[in-house]
Amino acid sequence: MIELRDYQQKAVNDVREAFREGFKAPFLTAPTGAGKTVILAKICENASAKGTCTVVLVHRQELIVQTAKALARFGITHSIVAPAKVVQNAIKIQIEKFKKSFFRDESKIYIATVQTLVRRMADLPKFDLILIDEAHHGVAGTWLKIVQSYPGAKVLGVSATPERLDGQGLGKHCGGIFDKLIIGPTISELIERGYLTKPRVYCPPIQADFDNLKTIAGDFDRKEQEKRLNKPRIIGDVIAHYRKYCEGVPAIAFCPTVEYAKYVADNFNAAGYRAASVDGNMDDYQRNKAINDLGNGRLDVLTSCEIVSEGTDIPVVGAAILLRKTKSLGLYLQQVGRALRPYPGKSETIILDHVGNCNEHGLPDDPHQWTLDGRIRRGRSSGGGGLACRQCLQCYAVYPSTVTVCPVCGTPATKTKIEIEEVEGELVEFKKRAEKIQRGRAQTMEELIEFGKAKGYKNPAAWARYVYNGRRAREERRRT
Repeated sequence: MIELRDYQQKAVNDVREAFREGFKAPFLTAPTGAGKTVILAKICENASAKGTCTVVLVHRQELIVQTAKALARFGITHSIVAPAKVVQNAIKIQIEKFKKSFFRDESKIYIATVQTLVRRMADLPKFDLILIDEAHHGVAGTWLKIVQSYPGAKVLGVSATPERLDGQGLGKHCGGIFDKLIIGPTISELIERGYLTKPRVYCPPIQADFDNLKTIAGDFDRKEQEKRLNKPRIIGDVIAHYRKYCEGVPAIAFCPTVEYAKYVADNFNAAGYRAASVDGNMDDYQRNKAINDLGNGRLDVLTSCEIVSEGTDIPVVGAAILLRKTKSLGLYLQQVGRALRPYPGKSETIILDHVGNCNEHGLPDDPHQWTLDGRIRRGRSSGGGGLACRQCLQCYAVYPSTVTVCPVCGTPATKTKIEIEEVEGELVEFKKRAEKIQRGRAQTMEELIEFGKAKGYKNPAAWARYVYNGRRAREERRRT
């Protein structure tokens, strides 16, 4: 029998109560690392005991293997609805991990990808319970078709982030599937209880310009990001900051494209670290092996484009390297959440945010007001519903603006956030927009010197020459 933590048991009880109250499709939200897979496994265990025909629905085939392994960990037999190669790999991984397979054709517990299930519904039994993992993906389209094909079934959606990038609501009244939101514990509550580790966020600078990025399908253009990041100086800075802030700590680097993930892994290897890249084109078995190699110490860094953003459990990971700029609060929280799980000897998690996602969305443990109603797209200054940030000018740590002393090095806070600006390629500083505009208005050498004096610079004339000459050099480059 699966033993649950108190908040996990409460979640199961709340789901039962929602069904008793007449709701047909509640949505359970709990942070990454709260143990949603354990909760789903417990529900499957209870359903199996009652003979309830149940399907766990996922949106990517690599999550099939992860879910099957999770059920096997608790001794729950299951069938798999997926391409034959995926089923074979899931069985192979279970045998290696548990010395036996828990795959059974006759089981009433199924794991299925939405794409495969919709093609095979006619050959499958009638499901009484549909469990949707990473359910923030489950809006309309194929998902709705599956749910409508089993009108008598109860539905439960589970996700750390009940929010879509396009702002569309997940509730039935918004064209979605779900009719009640069940809210679990917050990240900060789990940190206080020792179920997650405290994140320490740094925004180290890299020589990349993210101004005027195009938007495709509601998020920043990933190919364009790759072009701006794909420079030796940039990857050199990424590796240097890993060495500076978290040398030897198992890390996951989240990248904008598969090609860039491979590039980052190659450069970490060239720098003497052990690194590998995983992507959706890899065989499930090989991908699982790379993830296990990071977990057991054979790798220092794992790079990925999306594959390890959801559903991957590697508690030993102590650092997240953010190299993909995103408008998605959900993706940001999923990524940083991969590194927050506790592990013996792990006192904190290091987040190296090279692309300023914390500016866009707040800190990982900021509170959020979740809803099934959808939302109007947030502006940059809202911080994703979280607190505004400030950055220490001494150690470059990022922390809530309500804190007046840097919690890392003790330096009194002097600046609030607005935007990250690179200073001579090494310092990162949050500056008010008004100051930037004022400096831009100083055009002549004399005006720049006066500005430098007003700001109290140690050598305003030298600073003015540096800025003035830099402007002239940029103007010359534009002309040529």
